[in-house]
Amino acid sequence: MASLQLDVCLLSPTEPAAQQALDATHLLSAGDRDGADRLYRSAAALPAGQVSGWNNLAALGIALGDFQDAYTHAYRAVEMDRAIAAAWVTLGVASWHVGKRRDAAQCTHRALELSPGLEAAALNLDLMYRIVGDNARSRGVLTAALARRPQSARLQMAMAEVCRLLGDAEATRQHALSALSSLLPTLAPAPGPEDGPEPEDEAAQQRLFATMADACDRLQAAGIEHCLVGAVVVGIARQGRPFAGDKDVDFALAFDTDRDLVLSAFADGYTRMRPPPDAGTQRWCMGFIHDTTGISVDLYFKQQAGDVQYRHLGWPDDLKFEMPTCRIEPLQWQGRDWPMPAPLESYLHADFGEDWRSPRRSAAGREFDKRWLDSQISRPSLLPECLPRAINLVLVRLLSALRAQRWPKALALCDQLLERMHFPEVEAVRDRLLAAGIR
Repeated sequence: MASLQLDVCLLSPTEPAAQQALDATHLLSAGDRDGADRLYRSAAALPAGQVSGWNNLAALGIALGDFQDAYTHAYRAVEMDRAIAAAWVTLGVASWHVGKRRDAAQCTHRALELSPGLEAAALNLDLMYRIVGDNARSRGVLTAALARRPQSARLQMAMAEVCRLLGDAEATRQHALSALSSLLPTLAPAPGPEDGPEPEDEAAQQRLFATMADACDRLQAAGIEHCLVGAVVVGIARQGRPFAGDKDVDFALAFDTDRDLVLSAFADGYTRMRPPPDAGTQRWCMGFIHDTTGISVDLYFKQQAGDVQYRHLGWPDDLKFEMPTCRIEPLQWQGRDWPMPAPLESYLHADFGEDWRSPRRSAAGREFDKRWLDSQISRPSLLPECLPRAINLVLVRLLSALRAQRWPKALALCDQLLERMHFPEVEAVRDRLLAAGIR
């Protein structure tokens, strides 16, 4: 069963069990999981005779991972009063987590019937439809909700992402910019630990190294010519190791590589990232997640045209990058040879710019840490006709960074967007971040 970040609904407490569950939820939000769990057990032992008690217990149980009991509590809440939309939302979430996928969608749909435009219900149903690939139905749900709540930043964000998945570039941008405008008044940025350098995590480096080695070994054993590309190559060339926080490994393969041979090489120990059946992405790229480490492996099939190679990121953004033809030569690192583009410096210059050695970059009149470089919009190798779709992708990423309160990253994304195109909505967010002391 897919894990989704689904929203529950809490009700104003009308009895002690509901109040204790609400208090425990506040403890959990503050990071006190043990305290929340103790209060949850205490609340569950109290007599609950009203909808708020059962609903709030269910919502807390979901947050703590006690899904079966949460489902029982949520079902009792709905049995007591079938006209409360919030209780149907919570039952929908609990149903999803105990594997009742169809029931979950039906409960959430019922919540929207009772309360059209209810944000939690619309967002949950959107995600449920998306997980089964029904993006068109997701769009319908969000359209109806936005008709009731056009100023909801979260609904606008969800709609931007769905439109992106559906390939509607114009609607993606419209909803992303509307989401920025709605989100702006709620932002309360403040400098924090993220402003400093990211700490090195040796365990994370070892997971990345293990995934790189395993993927190379599998490709070599299958007789598939391959070459490391992307951020890990820059990290190794610039500082002798991948950058802290790297969570994927990119490879370039010849365009005529047998796709079935690739699938066979990664058939065990990896989970394939599957695009929609009609996306045609397998022509251009394949993605896998290493089951042991959680590191993703992205394989790009490069197309040769004279002295130029094209690397294409397929669905949903359809981005194409133009690179000079490179040889593949081994580079000694960490006790083994790794297949790298050659001449290496020529590759890095073409794909990452003249400043590839520098840890910082200038954009829109400001310098930022290259931790926050978005390679889809800031690579010089991006073909100009792909720029509008790359901008849409980064607008969606900016919204995610703001929602997660990753302020320095959000500021750097603003810089990179404004370097490419002027958006008053992005400029307003950038001004707010700078005024708050984010750097």
